[in-house]
Amino acid sequence: LSAAPKSQALTVKANILYKKNELSRSESVAKMAVKTDSMNFEAYWIQGLISLKQQKLTEFKNTLARLNYYLGREGGFDGRWFLYHLKGEFSLFEKKVKEAITHYSNGLKANPKNRSFYLTALGKAYLLNQQSAKAISILNPALEFNPNNASANFYLAKAYEDKQNFQKA
Repeated sequence: LSAAPKSQALTVKANILYKKNELSRSESVAKMAVKTDSMNFEAYWIQGLISLKQQKLTEFKNTLARLNYYLGREGGFDGRWFLYHLKGEFSLFEKKVKEAITHYSNGLKANPKNRSFYLTALGKAYLLNQQSAKAISILNPALEFNPNNASANFYLAKAYEDKQNFQKA
């Protein structure tokens, strides 16, 4: 395999490992993906998610800086949604929910094809901001776009529970 396809294959593996919560293995595979292709934005994104989950904030900020650098070099808008998502997740980590909402909204604009993903992130942020009605209005369209979105279903049930609507929860 040439660099880009090999890097993409490693990224798929890193993503699967991340979803299985095998963080150290996922991190090492994502690092191999970046070493193979420094323009692999998704691999940086996975590294950032892992760093944040493990509360390695210096490493997270370094990954964010590298992603931002390579996005600037690329000059395109393609990978910006990875950056917006990581910034949103970091804002939630810092309990800056309104800031997270802005980042997620920018991510949705940058990558409308991934609508369910960003609507779910926005719904989660509104829920954390005690705006259950707004969360419900955001999460329902996320599920219309992708009915199998487990995270959207979870946050929607939580929002209905907060509204004391146990029938829909």
